[in-house]
Amino acid sequence: EEITRLKTWLTNRLAWLDSQIYNFPVYQLTPYLGSNSTICAGTSLSLTPGIFDSYLWNTGDTSTTKNILQSGTYSVTVSDNFNCSGSATVNVNILPSPQVSLGNDTSFCAGHSVILNAGNAAQYHWSNGAVVQQILVSTAGVYTVTVTDSNSCTASDSIAVIQHPNLYVNIGNDTSICSSATLEISAGTGAVYNWSTGESTQQILVSQSNYYQVTVADINGCTGTDGVVVFVMPPANSVFSVTAVSSAKFSFTPAATNAPTYNWNFGDGDSAAVNSPNVFHHYNQTGDFLITLIVQNQIGCVERDTITIQIGTSTGVNSLSDGITVLQTGDGLQFTIYNS
Repeated sequence: EEITRLKTWLTNRLAWLDSQIYNFPVYQLTPYLGSNSTICAGTSLSLTPGIFDSYLWNTGDTSTTKNILQSGTYSVTVSDNFNCSGSATVNVNILPSPQVSLGNDTSFCAGHSVILNAGNAAQYHWSNGAVVQQILVSTAGVYTVTVTDSNSCTASDSIAVIQHPNLYVNIGNDTSICSSATLEISAGTGAVYNWSTGESTQQILVSQSNYYQVTVADINGCTGTDGVVVFVMPPANSVFSVTAVSSAKFSFTPAATNAPTYNWNFGDGDSAAVNSPNVFHHYNQTGDFLITLIVQNQIGCVERDTITIQIGTSTGVNSLSDGITVLQTGDGLQFTIYNS
């Protein structure tokens, strides 16, 4: 009987325990991924559901944190060591960044400038403090712009701006040349040449009085300009006349009276270089003599003229067609002048 009562008690007790286990409440895990999000491209977003024993994302990842790189719906199921679990879902929308491009690095010549354009956007902020779409740059450096669109998304770009020096051109000082000469004018090293004469070569040859100007461009398109006055000197006047002074002494008179030097050759082996216009010479014999006068002007231009005289033993007066009169001398010597 006692054994029967014990069995009955144990049976009732076990039934009660079974009822308690069956009615034990199941614990639900509550991961949290936050609210649905809209972010700009390039913005960092990590989903962290909380601390649990295991994770399974709908992308197949099992990491505790999910880094978001593209728009989509993200969900995670978490569980603990008691096999309790829970899930969470969130939508993420990633907006594209605004487009901004300042182009390739650029350059300009000294004294000039370049325009930098950031394109269309809602707001602008340049590294030089400007807040407009375009800026005018006249100083070398690196320029950066950050643009913001209507969604408050931003993007940046930078450009290096180089300033090239202008080309130095020197074609020389103003100068003079002789009437029979030519002058070569050189513009130096460059890529493109534009002369006032219309020529496009590095050097030009000139033979006329004028102002000559050249503009030279280098490989960067930077230019330099210079000009020079060229004056063609009139030829030196080498015309001269001969006058008998005495029996065999003659006076030679050049038409030019302001030449620096008069170089005479009297045809009998004698010569003279004098700086006065008038010169005398005595002949000790009869015959034909070729007299030459070489005149040099202030810049070294040379002209020459010649006259042939014939000294004989007859008498009389010769009157030349060019106005030179030969006087008869007392000893009966005569000379005849031929203009050669």
